[in-house]
Amino acid sequence: MKIDSSDWKHFYRSLHHGSCILILGPHIATYQSEDGVAELEAAFSTYLAQALKNKGIEFDPELSSNLPYISLRWIKGQKKTDNMLQEEMCDFYNSRATRPPAIYKNLAKLPFFLVINASPEEYMSQAFLRAGKEAQQLHYNYQLNNTSLIPDFNTEKPVVFNLFGLTEKPASLVISKEDQIDFINNLLKNVSTLPREILQHFDKEKTYIFLGFNADDWHLPLIFRSLRLHEEKEMSYYFQDGQLSAATRHFYTDSFDFQFMTDNANEFTNDLVLGYEEWLKRQDEKQSPEATKLVYIDKPQPGIGGKVNILMLTAMPKDTTALELNSEIDIVEEAHVRGSERNLFLFKPMLNTKKERLLDLLLRHKPQIVHFSGHGVGSKGLLFYGSTGNADIVGGNELAMLFKQFSDQITCIVLNACYSEEQAKVISQFIPNVIGTDNAIGDALAIRFTEGFYTAIFAGKNYEQAYNMSMAHIGLQNFPPGGRPVFYKNGEKYIAS
Repeated sequence: MKIDSSDWKHFYRSLHHGSCILILGPHIATYQSEDGVAELEAAFSTYLAQALKNKGIEFDPELSSNLPYISLRWIKGQKKTDNMLQEEMCDFYNSRATRPPAIYKNLAKLPFFLVINASPEEYMSQAFLRAGKEAQQLHYNYQLNNTSLIPDFNTEKPVVFNLFGLTEKPASLVISKEDQIDFINNLLKNVSTLPREILQHFDKEKTYIFLGFNADDWHLPLIFRSLRLHEEKEMSYYFQDGQLSAATRHFYTDSFDFQFMTDNANEFTNDLVLGYEEWLKRQDEKQSPEATKLVYIDKPQPGIGGKVNILMLTAMPKDTTALELNSEIDIVEEAHVRGSERNLFLFKPMLNTKKERLLDLLLRHKPQIVHFSGHGVGSKGLLFYGSTGNADIVGGNELAMLFKQFSDQITCIVLNACYSEEQAKVISQFIPNVIGTDNAIGDALAIRFTEGFYTAIFAGKNYEQAYNMSMAHIGLQNFPPGGRPVFYKNGEKYIAS
């Protein structure tokens, strides 16, 4: 299930009213290893499994990343103690979990008052502190029924409650499968032993967001039940990477009324932060009696030197299908030469554009029109040239945030790439005229659209007229199968006429 506009609005309102609780699973905690980004829990489990392998102790190698299983084999196979395992975990986590990953920094920008963390690191509290909030890092010790809490917390002074212990307190850690059983057994004795100051916030008025869990873990339903998540509530959104069996999905939807979302956790967080900031601005505009709508810019505006600068970015990575990008550049240059208003424009094409050079190019050339020609991959973004020559994806939200910084300069963006409408829609929040493509589009059609559009622009037409003329140029009434260029005018989809 994808997130629709009503769900987004619900997220924004819940955050604004301080009624949204974030629940983080262990799979969201990562660190930068020598081989790239790695999950902390899985990496620690693999580390223990390697120790077992080195000593010739039997274990199932297919379960090397299953920490509850591997940690128990580590204890029993080597005749170690629980304390030794706890110390090993603390050393591993403290040496690697030194800086909160980007997803935590993004989450910290949002007004959460309570975060339940099922991982023993301190990423979330560190991210809150970096965001200027007085975060309180608290933890649960199932062996001691630790309930000493500071009950006064809010969105500026949030609480991060580590459910499975904290590396700063080794005795509180829940690591092995035996630990999990003891934890659950203790948690469900008669009445939940979780602190009242935490449980009192789990009620029907709240919205819950779950990130980084594996719904197939056997103990999750018991933990969720101890948090009263089976009772009546507002909404619960569960983000699951990968496939779930129908039985598992139906159990959670029937027992906990979860709504399963398929969006990637990082992409969801980026979208949530961006969307919430814009939603707040709109609320402020509605409440301000002096709020006025921004004036729509309908035609190219001269920049420095009295010229309209057009920056054409092209990218055809080695691992992608060949495109006629040079032909498209030639078409624009020829239209420029023929144009009756050609003296008002400067055209600058850039070949093999790299992601890391985007900011530099925008600052250096100060364009009023930005044109991208290359490949699009739907919701994932556009393909730029990577350092090795292969594709480097740039997401729509990344592009939107970049172009937002130039919203007083750029008046039009053309994304002449397959499946680029989603990026165009996001960017149109900040740039008044944006063109994308709603499906796959052939080279010939893409080039013909470019020819029509810039022929009109160089003749002094405005963006709406240029779009209409280019659509007529490629044959609007007998449109070929495939992609259709779409125009977003001041954030709204425009229909050619």
